[in-house]
Amino acid sequence: MAPVTFSNVGKTYPDGTRAVTDLNLEIADGEFVVFVGPSGCGKTTALRMVAGLEEVTEGDLRIGERVVNALAPQERDVAMVFQNYALYPHMSVYDNIAYPLESQKMKKAAVRERVTKTAELLGLTEHLKRRPRNLSGGQRQRVAMGRALVRQPQVFLMDEPLSNLDAKLRVQMRAEITRLQDQLGVTTIFVTHDQVEAMTMGDRIVVMRKGVLQQQGPPELLYHEPVNLFVAEFIGSPAMNLFQARFDGENVFLGEQSVPLPARVFAERPGLVSYRGREIAVGVRPEHLIDARTADPTLPRLRGEVRYTEALPPERLVYATVQAQPVVTEDLLEIARDVDAAAVERLEESAEDHFVLACSRFDIGSPEPPRGSYEFAIDAGRMHFFELDTGSAIR
Repeated sequence: MAPVTFSNVGKTYPDGTRAVTDLNLEIADGEFVVFVGPSGCGKTTALRMVAGLEEVTEGDLRIGERVVNALAPQERDVAMVFQNYALYPHMSVYDNIAYPLESQKMKKAAVRERVTKTAELLGLTEHLKRRPRNLSGGQRQRVAMGRALVRQPQVFLMDEPLSNLDAKLRVQMRAEITRLQDQLGVTTIFVTHDQVEAMTMGDRIVVMRKGVLQQQGPPELLYHEPVNLFVAEFIGSPAMNLFQARFDGENVFLGEQSVPLPARVFAERPGLVSYRGREIAVGVRPEHLIDARTADPTLPRLRGEVRYTEALPPERLVYATVQAQPVVTEDLLEIARDVDAAAVERLEESAEDHFVLACSRFDIGSPEPPRGSYEFAIDAGRMHFFELDTGSAIR
């Protein structure tokens, strides 16, 4: 196994398109790192540079102690699983897995031993004689993984490997890949646009935007301490509720409603005091917007209009409009564009009509709130604060 190091790595295409800019990142030996971000953010380009499928135009890329910029893919000792699996349809499962070893002229007995062990590891033993067309999507994914793992590479690369599976299979394969990586200890880089995959699989997450690394760290760090509005909105499902607010030094005003801030906010974020009298962005995670009926009575309240609910045991998601100015920045519009045109329209409509469609997590056992005016409690000590101009978190 081997670490992977990006040192000021950049990628610019011949037409001038800049896909990756000044990427600095160290991936430890045996670590499972997930690259995540919207379409076109540079995550797949970074992966393909490690594989040798894209040229590094700036900086140094190391696998172990070797600078691999000029090395051909077959000289890098890496293995890759693609989004479409890329299996040979005329070959059996056995032959698909064995192909990389046979290409290296490995002896048949050694090939058989490696393929047998890999098939056992992936639960494919009884399918070795079958063709890919006779396998389920999950089984084909395992074959693709087996063909990569059988080589015993230093680095394992996975490019959106679960995107073609249905929801149930994706959950199963997330757990399977995590188990295998933990068992084998192979340095792994996993690329996805799905932040749920990123949060549930990686030792560390790397968030990319427009070719630039935004934040990297354990999933919990990115969730609880996002460095900017882009990471705050991208990481978390449902997404963080964001309000444009006035700050008077002691309270934030969401529309005409005032939310007093506890002393711990100023102790943990001393930089906030310099924003007195200014407009800022305020973020509230859905779990910190609470049913007032069961909340601590000392928490500040926020009134909204309940529009609809979603029952997802063991919780109920409650969506309510709050009369306040939403945050509409290029960061957030980019995330909305990655969803669909309707998401952009909803964001722009909320800005025009001065409301935020806020999400709250209720316990499924609590009574469903009635439609119409409703009171929520806010754990103001868990609020997030951001500059409107730069999007940077206020610490």
